[in-house]
Order: sequence, then C-alpha cells, then structure tokens
Amino acid sequence: MRYFERGTRELSVYRLRQELEYFLAHSPRQPAPPGPLIVIADAFYARVAKKRLTVYLSLLRPVHGTEAVILPPTIREGAESYAGWRVHFAMLPPPIDKRLVAAVCDGRTGLVALVRERGLIVQRCHFHLIARLQIKRSKRRGSRHYAEGVRLYHLLKIALTAPAPAARVARDELGIEAHRAPRGLRTVLSGFVLNYADYRAYRRYPSLKLPITTGSAESLISSVRELLRQLRGVRTCAALERWVRAYLKYRRTIRCNSQQN
Repeated sequence: MRYFERGTRELSVYRLRQELEYFLAHSPRQPAPPGPLIVIADAFYARVAKKRLTVYLSLLRPVHGTEAVILPPTIREGAESYAGWRVHFAMLPPPIDKRLVAAVCDGRTGLVALVRERGLIVQRCHFHLIARLQIKRSKRRGSRHYAEGVRLYHLLKIALTAPAPAARVARDELGIEAHRAPRGLRTVLSGFVLNYADYRAYRRYPSLKLPITTGSAESLISSVRELLRQLRGVRTCAALERWVRAYLKYRRTIRCNSQQN
C-alpha cells in the first residue's frame, strides 16, 4: 500500500480509504511458518472516541527460525483480560493451533492463565521483570536506593541466566529479600520467586530456542503507535481497526531471535 511505503499525503481522504479497504480485501496474508510454533503475545491500549480499547497482538515464530509471522489483531473495548485473549486465540485455525508448543509473554494473569489452559510452555519476559524491579529499586547512580538496586539487579540476573545451581541460590536470596522488603518491592520479588520456572523455560527447553523477551512484539507495537501518531489519531473504532489491520498485514513478518542467537 502506497501510504505505508512512502507516507504520501497526496491522496484525498476518500481515495486513501478506498485503497485501504482494497488492500485489506485483496492482498494475500503471509502463511503460517511450517513445523512447531512459538507464539509471542502482547497488547497495548488506545483511546478512540472517548473509549479505551485494547489491541491484542501475536506473532508466530517457528522453533527452527527467526522470522515471526504477524497475525491479525483483535481489538476489544476495555482493559486487557483473559476474555480478550481467549477471543484472540480463538481466531487461530485448528491446524495452526495444534502446532503451538510455547508462548512468550509479559506475565499478565489472564494471558498466562489462557496459555496454561492450552497446555503450552510459558516463557515470561525478562525485560518486563527487570523494568519492574528498576521502578522499585533503581541501579542508576545517585538514586535513593542505589546500592540495594545494584545488588538486587545482579542477584536477579544470576537467577535468570546462570546455570541451575547458582541460579537457585540467587533465587533463594531474593526470596529472603522479599520477606523483609516493603510492599511494592516485595510484590516484584515474591512474584519472581513464585514463577521462577517460567522465567527459565528457555533453559529447561533449549531445543525450542525460546526468546526471553517480548521485544519483537514491543517493537511492532512501537511502530503501530508511530503510525497512529503520523495519522494524528483516528476518530472511530472502525478506523483504528482498519489501519492497524492493514499495517500489520503490510508488515507481514518481524525478526524474532532466540536467546541462543
């Protein structure tokens, strides 16, 4: 589609809408990759016509590949939820659905619950966890809890990435820290200890070459947000859905490396 290729503003609003609808109706969609698949899932919020909408996105990456196919989005009113993710996953054709073996996600309760129901291996995002820790205890020099932030960050990195014996020792130390931490920090640390295995699925299942972050989905979301910024917002929910669907269909794939890569 010309707009995505050149960002041209020479087209009239009517002509642009006609091209958008034609592109959606007639352009072929990228087929799913062959073999067993990993799904990378994330969502973002948009406010249109005084409504809060959630855009559910997912990528399909083959176990033995690095190019993930971008699936059509699901857009629903309200906050991200189990029900929203259930609707989104329900769109997968059975032949593809049966080839899913693992999911990479940020750890939202509803999404994790759905993934577990479907019997998939869960790999929780390291980046989101570290970011939550940094909000509570920054390792930035000059911050109020600098020394504690540095110490907890290094313990967390060991627990996330080191071989099992050292990782378990670091996990146990973080569990001790959680017991004496203030409420917000305690929630982050105890949540990690409780879901420790999910953060290290990439080590327990090395043959799957799991990504350890949702970075590819985050990057895609950033590009969608930039598109909406260039459009100076959209006025209706239908317009938002048309533009997001068209842009994702235009992008087709995105690179998604594993930890081993």
